Parts: sequence; structure tokens; C-alpha cells
Amino acid sequence: MQLRASEQREVELRLLLTELVSIHFLVPIRRVGEIPVITSPTDNSSISHTYTGRGRDQSGTFIASFVPGSSVTVTYTSVGAATAGQGYRITGFSRGYPTMDQESICGDGDQSLPAKCYALGTNLSEGLPQAYATAQAVARLLINNTYLCTGWLGGSEGHLFTNHHCFEQEDWALTTDFEFAAESSSCSDQCET
Repeated sequence: MQLRASEQREVELRLLLTELVSIHFLVPIRRVGEIPVITSPTDNSSISHTYTGRGRDQSGTFIASFVPGSSVTVTYTSVGAATAGQGYRITGFSRGYPTMDQESICGDGDQSLPAKCYALGTNLSEGLPQAYATAQAVARLLINNTYLCTGWLGGSEGHLFTNHHCFEQEDWALTTDFEFAAESSSCSDQCET
């Protein structure tokens, strides 16, 4: 998208059967003050991501963090005199699909409960008083804007542990979103997005 000087544009991208959307975009030339902002256009979401700097490897390429819903809005404001190459280009997208099937669990079935069930003041917190506080050290990792894994804080210096299979390449750590406190709003709700 090419923009004239001091012009602002909003573009909305909609995808079917999607619960999470992330766009990939290229900003070949950017001046100070030209900042793309990615938001969810739904009224029930206040998520907004602002992108500064030069992106991956200083090349002007960005992979936006996911926003919930089936659509995403890109707002870009141009500043200064118009030049060739000014603006941005959407180069791709990633999306998260709704959960389709439940996997079977051997034995007595799934005995797990949402972390909120163990929060202070609940019946379960009396039997396991440290369970909720301990669960806060668990992070949901969105790796390379493609798939989810789990990570755990270890020690007192901010080290995060995860499974080796989560990272096929070392540099994927640079494109990972770390989400702590990814939990449902109550004990009866499951946190699935």
C-alpha cells in the first residue's frame, strides 16, 4: 500500500473459521513517526500491537503478534513528503483454528482443572495452597507465529525452560511470544485461546 504524505489508512483483513490472526508485513522505508498499529476490530477486545524499529534482521519485515478473532485491522500513518517505497505491504498471515476434536487420555481421564480453581479463597486452595502461585511460572509460547508450546520459569534469574522439539531453529526464540497468566476468568471456564 502506497500512502501520500501525512495520510492515514486502515485496512481490515478477515479470515473464515479463524480464532486468532497475525499478519506478516514489510515496511521497506520508514521515517520517524511512521508506526504501523495492529488491532482487533471487535468491540470486546482491547488488544493492540505497535511496531517500531526495522523488524527482523533490520530488513523491515515484521510478523505481528496474534490478535483474537477472525479479523485484524492495520492502521498506518505516513509522515513527511511522499517518496517511492513509502508505506507497507502485507506479505502473508498466520491464523489459529478453533479446537476441533478432543484427544483421548488413557487411565482415569483428564483430572486437570483450570488454574483459577486453585486461587486463594477457593475450596481447592485449602488442600494445595501453593498450587496457584506456582502455576504463575508457566508460560504459553507462540513460536514463530505458527504453533504453541509450554515453558516454565526456572531459578531466580528469569530462565525459561521448554521442550527441545518446540524450537526447530535457535533463531525462533527471537520470534516467540511469551504469555504468562494465560488462564480462564473462572474455575468453570476453560482457557482455550
